[in-house]
Amino acid sequence: MSTSSRESTATVRSEAVEVARRAGHGTAVLFRLRAKILRARQDRANQLINRGLSSDDEGDHGPHMAHTG
Repeated sequence: MSTSSRESTATVRSEAVEVARRAGHGTAVLFRLRAKILRARQDRANQLINRGLSSDDEGDHGPHMAHTG
């Protein structure tokens, strides 16, 4: 790991410790909450992608994807 990567990781860890302390929790709680939020965002993004792909399969390209040829 490069020096800048180690410094970035150390900064993120120290910021996480400070955020957890201010919230009255440990870092484990903070990281579990963050993982839950990221998972929910990923699930939502996947839903939108799947909706877009399924509408393409049905020939519905929407106004921004319309073919002009």
